[in-house]
Amino acid sequence: MLIKRTTFSGANDLTTVFRPLKVEELVGHEVNKNIIKKGLDEGTLPHLMLFTGPAGCGKTTAARIIALGLNCEATNKSTCDPCLECNSCRSIINQNSFDVVEINVGESGGKADVTKLTEKLHFAPYSCRYKILIFDEAHELSKAA
Repeated sequence: MLIKRTTFSGANDLTTVFRPLKVEELVGHEVNKNIIKKGLDEGTLPHLMLFTGPAGCGKTTAARIIALGLNCEATNKSTCDPCLECNSCRSIINQNSFDVVEINVGESGGKADVTKLTEKLHFAPYSCRYKILIFDEAHELSKAA
């Protein structure tokens, strides 16, 4: 089901206004939805998840939903139903969280960029429960990276 949301950043394009933010809002992908929902509710998500598929199928959206579920402040554990109102959720939705970083590898996929990111990984999260890196277009990574 598509839910129209007002954005905090002022963006009004269709992909931003109607982007799913909860597991139940994903259209299709029933097997993946069940895996993500069970992993978030039981706290058994792996440290690394790899999403593959054609452009526009929901890979980045699923990664953002997982980031919201893991870092929502409304509960003391991960949840498949984030509040979308707490500071953590708002910063992830607005893409200005220090702890949830989305990297478009197609634009910056060199060795220097990846080294810069990995040097910061050993620091504890700043304001969220978990530090999450989302590599978008990971097939564009250079061999050195």
